[in-house]
Amino acid sequence: MEVDEQIDDELYNRQRYVLGDAAMSKMSKSDVLVAGVSGLGVEIAKNIALAGVRSITLQDTVAASNMDLSTNFFLSEADVSAGRNRAEACAPRLAELNPYVKIKTETAKPFAELPLAYFDQFAVVVLVGQPLEVQQRVDAHCRENKVGFLACSVHGLMAYAFADLGDSFIVYDTDGEECKELLIGGVTQASGAIVKALPYERHFFEAGDMVRFKEVGGMQDLNSGVYEVTAVPNPNSFAINADTSKMPAHTNGGIVVQVKKQVTMSFDPLSESLKKPKLLMYDTAKPDAPAALHCALLACDRLAATRGGRGPAPWDREDADAAVALARQFNAELKLFTETPELLSLVRTVAQTWAGAFQPLAAFLGGVVAQEALKAVTGKFSPLQQWLYADFAEVAPLERDSPQCRPDGSRYDAQRVCVGGATLDKLLQAKCFMVGAGAIGCEMLKNLVLMGVSAGANGHITVTDPDLIEKSNLNRQFLFRPSDLQKPKSTTAAKAALAMNPAAKITAVLDKMEPASETKYPDAFYGSLDAVVNALDNVNARMYMDARCLANERPLLESGTLGTKGHVQCIVPHITESYASQRDPDTHDVPLCTIHSFPNNMDHCIQWARDRFEKAFATTVKDIIVAFEDPNFVAKTAQSGIAQHVMVHRMLKQLNNQPKTVDDCIKLARLKFQSFFYNSARHLLTAFPLDMKTKEGELFWASPKRAPTPIVFDPSNATHLQCVRSTAHIFATVYGIKVDKQLLSDAHLTKVVSAVAVAEFKPKAGKRIITEKDGKEQKEKEEIVHSTLPTDQEWDAMLTQLTVLLDANRSLKLNPQQFEKDDDSNGHVDFVWSVANTRAQVYGIAPGDRVTAKRIAGNIIPAIATTTAAVSGLVMGELVQVLRKESDLASYRNAFMNLALPLFALSEPGAVQRTKVTETLYTTIWDSWSVKKGDITLQQFTEHFKAKFGLTVTGVVQQNRMIYVYMPGAPLPMYQKRLVEKMSKLLRKAKDQSYVDLVVTFADEKDEDVNGPTVRYYF
Repeated sequence: MEVDEQIDDELYNRQRYVLGDAAMSKMSKSDVLVAGVSGLGVEIAKNIALAGVRSITLQDTVAASNMDLSTNFFLSEADVSAGRNRAEACAPRLAELNPYVKIKTETAKPFAELPLAYFDQFAVVVLVGQPLEVQQRVDAHCRENKVGFLACSVHGLMAYAFADLGDSFIVYDTDGEECKELLIGGVTQASGAIVKALPYERHFFEAGDMVRFKEVGGMQDLNSGVYEVTAVPNPNSFAINADTSKMPAHTNGGIVVQVKKQVTMSFDPLSESLKKPKLLMYDTAKPDAPAALHCALLACDRLAATRGGRGPAPWDREDADAAVALARQFNAELKLFTETPELLSLVRTVAQTWAGAFQPLAAFLGGVVAQEALKAVTGKFSPLQQWLYADFAEVAPLERDSPQCRPDGSRYDAQRVCVGGATLDKLLQAKCFMVGAGAIGCEMLKNLVLMGVSAGANGHITVTDPDLIEKSNLNRQFLFRPSDLQKPKSTTAAKAALAMNPAAKITAVLDKMEPASETKYPDAFYGSLDAVVNALDNVNARMYMDARCLANERPLLESGTLGTKGHVQCIVPHITESYASQRDPDTHDVPLCTIHSFPNNMDHCIQWARDRFEKAFATTVKDIIVAFEDPNFVAKTAQSGIAQHVMVHRMLKQLNNQPKTVDDCIKLARLKFQSFFYNSARHLLTAFPLDMKTKEGELFWASPKRAPTPIVFDPSNATHLQCVRSTAHIFATVYGIKVDKQLLSDAHLTKVVSAVAVAEFKPKAGKRIITEKDGKEQKEKEEIVHSTLPTDQEWDAMLTQLTVLLDANRSLKLNPQQFEKDDDSNGHVDFVWSVANTRAQVYGIAPGDRVTAKRIAGNIIPAIATTTAAVSGLVMGELVQVLRKESDLASYRNAFMNLALPLFALSEPGAVQRTKVTETLYTTIWDSWSVKKGDITLQQFTEHFKAKFGLTVTGVVQQNRMIYVYMPGAPLPMYQKRLVEKMSKLLRKAKDQSYVDLVVTFADEKDEDVNGPTVRYYF
């Protein structure tokens, strides 16, 4: 990727992996107008500000009111009491989010009175909650003057967004995916060439993709030009529009790379699109809902236009009847949907809740529209074509038309209109546990307190996160400020959330959720909860929380993001499957031999450099520290056997070459360079000469293998010098040597390395080279070149030398390094980047940029604020259903979305699977069988299941311990004795633990294996 050095990488590094530097550069020069600072308006402005445009102008002439407080997180009750203008009140708080973004206000005139020329100064204008007549007038002007136009609003339980980017809007990257790259196995000589992947490999190209070639042997003319994929006959090959019939035959190698193609999109003006709307699918269970919602919008807007701007009143029967009648008239004219009782009921619900604003919809649409605004100024990703309608009609009040559905003057009025008094009370009294206070966690916590969760007498939120705030968090985790760096996320987020709603009750802790924390968070804690909300970023933690919720029958709301993609999973006891029920397919791991001996792309080189970091600065250093602290280390190592010789060899090498000064570190770094990039290549070529052939008679060094070229250190090569500089810097840190920057200057480095005596290369006996023996089965095996194990006499000598060196250096203070990607002063990323690029030079691979090296080495997950905001809104909508304890699967939704396309797919969660135990007995993952008979014997334990279910216990397992095994006819002898022993003696339990969960296997009367649920045994 092209790198813009002006971008603040510490702040934006997660985002730049999603948007790219070209898009971010455009954003930094763009001005955006957000007209209407409602809850939705401030959500949009917040997300755009975090992204980093040049300026945002907030236009609004409305004073803050109670109706704003449950959606606008930057307004307070003090603002309402003072009658402050919404834009003026929000602007200084919005300005805190990003020092690079200027926040302006325009409050002198109502929006409808602004001259049309006013909009020409902006790259895109975003209208929030404006009447359709005003929208059409502004849209027409924006189209004429090439200003991006977006309109959106949240009305009760319905929200919409509209985009018009003109007649010829250029999209430079439609999906944001990385360009596909493939090693070539062959190319046919034909008028429509067929390109083949390597054997047993799949390509992922589609018809219409554009591709280019490089490094193609023989058929070299193919390396110039860009071609279109015309057909995909099978997963191993594809056709291109190239005539290769007269080209020389393909001989070897080659790489095909996808080329992003520019797309020009055309949009209809709003005036036309209102009549012929292009509607995006939102909820797969309600395919006709967008059309019905469009007519509902037209009807309620028309009703407001005839009544001085006042739309349907909350739960007013006459207003709702009038809106439904108008909607039916519009549908009769436009013919958008077939009327059904369900769709007309949806229209009625829109009218009844029109005056409210469901907070989850504001959060969701705020993320979506902000991303659309960024698309308008960058051409990055596919814009909305052209209408998105979303609704949460399922959460409408159960007590419809009740006075409890109308405003009562509280800060929750906008929610009361949408969900009713009874559901609002459930929110206020809810007890929730939120795990994680990062990007999604900040959005979730904001949503929770705005909706009133925990603000009742019995309500409470517990939030936990062990992490501290880093600068890179500030780009997405909007509850944090620069003054919060290195403070705990959970406590800081809780403090910020309480400022939004002082009535909320939040306990913030720094605990990591794992088995070790179960004494603090026992079953009783989970049993007290109404819901658990995950805001996690790793699978292991998700699996653990899923297991805890499963064991305690608690609902779990799971979500996550990856760049522009996001998901929501609603997990409800006895109704849906759990998180563990479905697993993502395993990732395609790169074989070790490819990383260590046969890299063919830059990713492999970066992973190798990261591995060198661990070995040089962490693993061996830690081994030495352990040896210093354990007087019996050498004896234990000797007892472990000669297999430990690699570890001992590395320890001896490190202890024998410990530096005392920075110059010593530079010399050591120069020798590392020789080992990494010259000696290793020579060893490989000694083992596998360039002319070596396989047993099939083919060249060993054929695609995908690249033959290495030993690299001679060149002090005039900036990358070589950076290798030595960063290596020396980190060695100095490991050995506690103070580093003077002058000593790491180019001049001083060149002077020192020129005096280093580098030994002539000699092949080493015992050198290990990792190769791949069987490509078809993708098995990794190790080929040992020469002999690898030392003799017994050599091993004894190594241990003796280790003893001497440990005794002589026990006062040595070592600092093992943990790779830290976010501190550019430590040399860690510079090491990986320079080492990877020099490794690439060895293998003839194009060098990579520092940004990519940092992402791969640091395992950085690309992330943007817009996706997290949108996902959090969808989660909160499901929370309402969870708290209402809806029993119908159709009441809940899982969701997947990709803001880049854009694509939204809400659907019913997977139903929990029933497992047959006997002809009359079924169980699910949510079930468990409890045994509460006191401290009984194992014999009595097995008899319990025989008597109650007619099942024979064939096995009892506690975690990974086998307690009992039964074979047909009789128990195994070693387990026979245990039958008379008490369960308390056989089972392990922690202090004060009242029960354990066991895995018990059974056989029925026919001796056939049957599956039972978890068995919970109470002591």
